[in-house]
Order: sequence, then structure tokens, then C-alpha cells
Amino acid sequence: MMKYFLYKLSMILIGILIISCNNDDIKQGNEIKTRDVGNSQQKSENIADSLSPQILRYDPKTTFAGQDFNLHDGKSVIWMEVKNLKKSVIVVWEGRQLPADKNPELTLLSFVVPKDLYSVPGSYEIYLLDVETGLKSKNVYFTVQ
Repeated sequence: MMKYFLYKLSMILIGILIISCNNDDIKQGNEIKTRDVGNSQQKSENIADSLSPQILRYDPKTTFAGQDFNLHDGKSVIWMEVKNLKKSVIVVWEGRQLPADKNPELTLLSFVVPKDLYSVPGSYEIYLLDVETGLKSKNVYFTVQ
């Protein structure tokens, strides 16, 4: 009986030791995989950032509710200086796509802002979207007081 008890106890201890070692190996493997995935994801984000449109400057940044601004041919217009500008880039204002005119050198764009988009006070999100690649710029904001 004592031999049987010692045998069972030793088997349980060996099992715990094996499981413990395997869990440590699995944890270490997961940490390495997680770290590799993180680095790959970070590299992908850096590449996407370097290829996506980047708004360097824009103007105007604010107006009063319903007040026209930066008028060109009777329409309110915002201009942007952009890095990585392509012909396939459009403007997105609070989820609404707006066409944009670009200069031949693809460094500047301008877009007409319909009056209904600046008739109510608030802070409105604007970003650029490359419809060919799906890459987007960081958000900028237009404030209506």
C-alpha cells in the first residue's frame, strides 16, 4: 500500500513538473510571438504613415455659424498643403466625401465647403482619404463658432 501511495505521489509530482515546464515554454513562446507581431504591426503602421496623405497646413480653421469664408467664385473654400498627395485623394468632412482640386505638383489641394456644413456651431473632423489605397491622413478640425 505504501509503495502504491509513493508511486501515485511521484507520478503526480512528475506530471506537475512536466506541465509546469510546458507552461513556461508556452508563455515564453507567446511572449516572443506577441513581440514579433507588435514589431510587424508597428512597421506596417510606420510604412502606412509614410505613404498616407499628411496635412501639413490648412486654412482657414474657423468661422462663425453660417458666415462664408475664403470666398472663391462665391463659394467657401479651405486649402491644404499636403505631403503624399495623389490624384485619388478626397476630403472627408464628418463622414461626408467632398471632391478636391489639386495643383499639378500635387502639393496643394482646395475644396468647397457647402454652407450646410458650417451653419451649426461645433468642431468638425476633416481628413484626407486615398480612395485607391484606403490610406487616410490624421484628423484636423474646423471650428464653427
